[in-house]
Amino acid sequence: MSKILIFREDQNKFDKSLVISILSQITSVQRVRTDNVVGCLIEADYEKNNEAIIIRLNSDGETLSLSHDGDLALEAVLELNALIEEGLHMIDESYSYDIDLDEIKTVKSLSLAMG
Repeated sequence: MSKILIFREDQNKFDKSLVISILSQITSVQRVRTDNVVGCLIEADYEKNNEAIIIRLNSDGETLSLSHDGDLALEAVLELNALIEEGLHMIDESYSYDIDLDEIKTVKSLSLAMG
């Protein structure tokens, strides 16, 4: 599985306090950490149905990363997209896709867009 990266369409950095606020609004997000995290500004666990992924605001503040690209991660992407008001794009580590998340509303359509 590949890691997912989310970035703002306008190429600006994410506001750390806004990301913390958004993560706290998602019921599946547990343990938002900002202290003693390595290589990132924020780290949080997204847990649902005995599965978990890690969401991070990378140290440069330019990308949110999700630890893998399974359906649980796609659900998290959709929840983040619904709460973050800037236009977002999603890519994978190998840049095999670049998806504008504005028109994506379901896990199935996101999965299809990924190829």
